[in-house]
Amino acid sequence: MRLLRPHRGGLWLLLGVLLTLPQVGAAARPVVFTGDPVVVRLQLRQPTAVQFPEPIAAVPTGADPHTLSLELEGPRLFLQPLTPDVQGQLFALGISGRSYPVRFAVRKPADTEVVVTLPPTGPAAPGAILVGEAAGQVLASPVTVRDLLVGMLRDTPPPGVSVAPHTQVVLETATLRLTTTRVYSTGRLQGYVAEAVNRTAEPLPLRLPEYAAPGLKALSATAEVLPPHGTTTVYLVFRAAGPQ
Repeated sequence: MRLLRPHRGGLWLLLGVLLTLPQVGAAARPVVFTGDPVVVRLQLRQPTAVQFPEPIAAVPTGADPHTLSLELEGPRLFLQPLTPDVQGQLFALGISGRSYPVRFAVRKPADTEVVVTLPPTGPAAPGAILVGEAAGQVLASPVTVRDLLVGMLRDTPPPGVSVAPHTQVVLETATLRLTTTRVYSTGRLQGYVAEAVNRTAEPLPLRLPEYAAPGLKALSATAEVLPPHGTTTVYLVFRAAGPQ
């Protein structure tokens, strides 16, 4: 599993390519998100932008970086297939706690941009974190990254931190499944507790130092090597404002 981090140089390269694409047939395709996977049609070695209705905090993915290039900037995710047989599914985690499944494949007609919106009167996703006015305008918090991580590890939230159930499968591959169980929320930080399950009959190293994501400030696990068919708990702390 890898957690996506934005690479500024690569992002500007992708933006430059997008700006030079022909405008004929390049209109953005709107998609109203109802909980079903957002289908994105890709073209080999051409970037496709997916714009979400909120900034994205993380994109956990098991995609091979040699076959699929991913770049993230605020609410926009850029996908570029590097091989013609690329297909799969990933999850974009919004700063509200909502999870957006995205199903992608190289297919015609390819999308240049997909704009994801929410239904005008749609209910909030179960377990979603309220922010801004809905959260009482609590936009700042003295809680530090270390405070939040220690509170999560001890299952004792610091003062001013709210805890809510949060069940989302954010990664599922042939070897590993990662499912969130709780979210810890402050005005500027969000912490996720997740269960990692080894789906194989062999020991599975998590390789935590290799993980990265936009806004990721801390990462820990109760075990870095999962026994065959075993589980461990993973703790992640993100900056709630999204990537900087």
